[in-house]
Amino acid sequence: MEEIIDFKVTPRTLIYIERRLDEVGFAEIPHEYFRRCSQKDRILEFKAIFRETLNLIPFSNEKERNIDLINTINFAIFDELQGKRIAQEGLRSVLRWRKERSKC
Repeated sequence: MEEIIDFKVTPRTLIYIERRLDEVGFAEIPHEYFRRCSQKDRILEFKAIFRETLNLIPFSNEKERNIDLINTINFAIFDELQGKRIAQEGLRSVLRWRKERSKC
């Protein structure tokens, strides 16, 4: 996974990702899931929505990288299970909440 995102993931984030994959039934094939998750068009779409919503580049803030990864994983899960439109709107909603929270 670290080859895809180009940084070392914290153990806490890895545990969260494993739990999320288990919740949706992807725990048995995590490598296959990460391959599908990291498809170029899906990553580009995530980055575009991220930039559009937060006016930032994902994974560029060292303190927020693991949160960006969690958002990426959840976006991919929703895309796989519920479709592109729901995944896009869910990501936008989470990022708007994150933006509002950061203003406090």
